[in-house]
Amino acid sequence: MFFLINKPKGISSFDVIRSLRKKLNTKKMGHTGTLDPLASGLLLIATDTSTKLIRALEGCDKTYIFTVRLDGTSETLDLGSTVLSIDTSNYKHISQGTLIKKLESLTEQVPPKHSALHINGARAYELARKGKDFDIPTRKIHVKDVKILDQKEFEITIQLRISSGGYIRSLAPEIGTFFGVNGGYITQLQRTILHLPSGDLQLSESTSIENMSKKDSISYNTLFSHFEHAHISPEQKQMLLEGKDITLETEPKKQRGNILLFCDAFVSWCTFEGKHCTIKRNYV
Repeated sequence: MFFLINKPKGISSFDVIRSLRKKLNTKKMGHTGTLDPLASGLLLIATDTSTKLIRALEGCDKTYIFTVRLDGTSETLDLGSTVLSIDTSNYKHISQGTLIKKLESLTEQVPPKHSALHINGARAYELARKGKDFDIPTRKIHVKDVKILDQKEFEITIQLRISSGGYIRSLAPEIGTFFGVNGGYITQLQRTILHLPSGDLQLSESTSIENMSKKDSISYNTLFSHFEHAHISPEQKQMLLEGKDITLETEPKKQRGNILLFCDAFVSWCTFEGKHCTIKRNYV
């Protein structure tokens, strides 16, 4: 099962999972993209066998609304650490059109050192907290659909779409350089849209941790409309669980691709060509 949760500010993504494990009485659970404790918004949760479909939903763009301050800086690039004043004597005003162009021209960034990325087997934030010296490789990003929602001196609220793996916190010092200052930190961050291959999931479609129940689960048809779907017999299900290929009774609409197979409930994610199905991931 999948659930679209509106994570509140002040708790970690794992805190959400911990709460839902108790609520749904299941231990096997994961999500499609971490949100920082100080961020709020969309967290797509998978339970039980659905967790093995998470990788089919990873790599999607996400839309955020965030506020950045340009009169200070912090080690974590947000309010998670002490904010220090910076020299703003070279601060310059730029137009909203110029800011949009500069943001949409970004092609790479360095993730924050206070992040959950693995560096030589350790989390980057663990190394940063210990004062270790380390580098994080630059990664490719793309930014589009930028809108300036509010702009005042030293503070801007922005909505934008960023590619998977992009960090909004890393945009803060980039925006600072656009305005002539050596700093910038995020004061508010909300994930509002998940741009999945099957279509967008909006904040208005989510539910809170307190109010969610099993009836709030999102259908496979909604999340995987870009895959073929087929029903199989109990005998074919057993063959898949034994690692064997199967032949469908009815040929899918497409000639080849990805297919989800069901036998009452969800069974397996396979690749297919014609009627022939080969396991991509086995499900128990």
